[in-house]
Amino acid sequence: MDLYEFENPRISNSETQPQLNHSSINGSSAVASSQKGNTNAPMEVGTGQGRLGTSHSHREEPTRKSYAAAAAKPKYGRSIDTSSLPTPGMQGEYPTICLIEEEVDRGIQYYLKSLVGRLDLVKMDLSKVKALVVEKWALLGECLVTPLGKGYLMFKFDKEEDFTKVWEQGSWLFDSQVLRLSKWTPNFSTEKETQSHAMVWVRFPGLSLEYWEVKNLLAMGKILGRPMHVDETTAMRKLGYFASVFVDIDLSKKIPDKIWVESKKHGVAFWQDVQLGKLPDYWTHCKGVGHMVSSCRFLKNDLAQTGKTVVAQTLGETTVVNAS
Repeated sequence: MDLYEFENPRISNSETQPQLNHSSINGSSAVASSQKGNTNAPMEVGTGQGRLGTSHSHREEPTRKSYAAAAAKPKYGRSIDTSSLPTPGMQGEYPTICLIEEEVDRGIQYYLKSLVGRLDLVKMDLSKVKALVVEKWALLGECLVTPLGKGYLMFKFDKEEDFTKVWEQGSWLFDSQVLRLSKWTPNFSTEKETQSHAMVWVRFPGLSLEYWEVKNLLAMGKILGRPMHVDETTAMRKLGYFASVFVDIDLSKKIPDKIWVESKKHGVAFWQDVQLGKLPDYWTHCKGVGHMVSSCRFLKNDLAQTGKTVVAQTLGETTVVNAS
């Protein structure tokens, strides 16, 4: 028996099982069946319209190929003359290298239409993220989704209009998580990034009920950040003590305790008080949320390097931390 016959045994018609092909959103197909198939059914990310492969009642004769050809994978850079690459140098006891500037420019150009966001990928896997990209963004072109580590994701668009539309929205609800997007910048590093945004219930106490229309409340919430929605109690005017709007707020910016509201048509203008619901831990030293000052890696690094006293502030407290 040769290698081909070993890898592709003959199967009688009575043993043949129908095969079902399922498309992935990245334009490549995954095959799910009781036996292995070789039919690809690509899906275009922009339209979200995949093509399911047709089930077959008979097994097609596979193409004959050698074991070496089946095992071979693309290898990039084999044709480059390594003598043309920059010569390494030394800085003290460490080696150095100067990058090829034209290649850096090419890399930057490649990612110009890219956005960066962060999700909890423990609660939502990458395939789910890609499915939601198709569902929510309704792109005209394609979007390459690349995980960067620590929950950060790169979204690279091939069409300017898709990039602009998604960016202008700012924040998106992916199931129960908020995907906050920022424009990619060169030399991006997950180690340097901090999260200063938080979802906060914003209250407008004493607001007259005629101003409780949902669009008007969202407009008021937009002053503080990206308004997401109002609760049922507010929308149905069940309690009139205060109106509540769920807002994505950047805690690194000053949050006003009142806003100016007016209706020129009706000759109304007034100051409206603003109250915030429960806030997460936030420290002005690192401009990050979700951790205590004792576990702040930026603060620890600064103390180790300078040995000086650092004053860290939350939204309501001040903490003095010494190097000792």
